[in-house]
Amino acid sequence: LGLLRDLGLDAAQATRAFMTLIRFITGVAAADEHVRASGKNEAEWAEEMRVGYASLPPAQYPNLAAMADEVTSIGFQDEFEYGLDLLLDALIRRGGAAG
Repeated sequence: LGLLRDLGLDAAQATRAFMTLIRFITGVAAADEHVRASGKNEAEWAEEMRVGYASLPPAQYPNLAAMADEVTSIGFQDEFEYGLDLLLDALIRRGGAAG
């Protein structure tokens, strides 16, 4: 919370940012645990998801159906790091705008 305040966020903004980061991290951890509990490795899980996305009705989900390969090609660690970078970049910008 102190680091978020140091960015220039007020108490309410810092609290919301903190909770957002906690929920993102615990959400990723829960998803990772779900995959582990399934007994599948990351590649097997990704393939299962790719098949599922590719089989969606293109009329309802045109982008997801068309981009099934791309959506499932990002490894869990890369996905986590990208998401965390996005959140942190946004917080830095927001903190700068607040100050």
